[in-house]
Amino acid sequence: MNLLKLFITLGFIVFSQLVIADIGIATNIASPNLEYLNNIDSKFAVKKAMYREILSLAYERIITKVRLQSLQPNSWGVIFALDGTLLDSKTLLPNPGVDVITCKIKNNGGRVVIVSQRYNPNLQDNKYIENTVNLIKSSGICFDSIVFANNQKDTDKNPKFTAVSSGDYENITTSKILSGFNVIAYFGSKITDFPNLKENLAEKLPLNDNMYKDFGQQYFMLPR
Repeated sequence: MNLLKLFITLGFIVFSQLVIADIGIATNIASPNLEYLNNIDSKFAVKKAMYREILSLAYERIITKVRLQSLQPNSWGVIFALDGTLLDSKTLLPNPGVDVITCKIKNNGGRVVIVSQRYNPNLQDNKYIENTVNLIKSSGICFDSIVFANNQKDTDKNPKFTAVSSGDYENITTSKILSGFNVIAYFGSKITDFPNLKENLAEKLPLNDNMYKDFGQQYFMLPR
């Protein structure tokens, strides 16, 4: 009888330790997951705050310039990069507030052109333009046209910027040809989203270099 009690006692102790171990393991697994999810929420909150701050500043700069220079409707506009700027590069969802600022610019007489690095991988099918236009429209973003790369190697945006400002779209792929206008602001998420700037040169220059003087005035860098 005493031997039976001993086995029961030992069995209960072992079972208790296994339960405790399982709880400990479960807790260790759950904690990093919760921390990871909280970290994602935290990062998104930071991103929303940054977008609100930058886009609010940009809009004030734009409207002030329009008023001071008495710019007429459709005589001025802005250029946005697409992936990483208007759209989150991973989810392809619109970034915070981009629908609001693009529509406010349009409502105040400005044009909005999107200069993208997207290109047609299948030269026999031109639906990529239509699909991209529909994607942007469904995101609630207001715009006049989208300029595309001609191919994978067409990475220089400067000819596209020139086409938008001049209205000369020779050798440029676009969803719609517009007359030229005064581009008073650029929005991007990397250095090459802005005119005549190169990553390898920019990173070597000090912050007070003239290359950076337009940031916060007519160049607005957004977090990816």
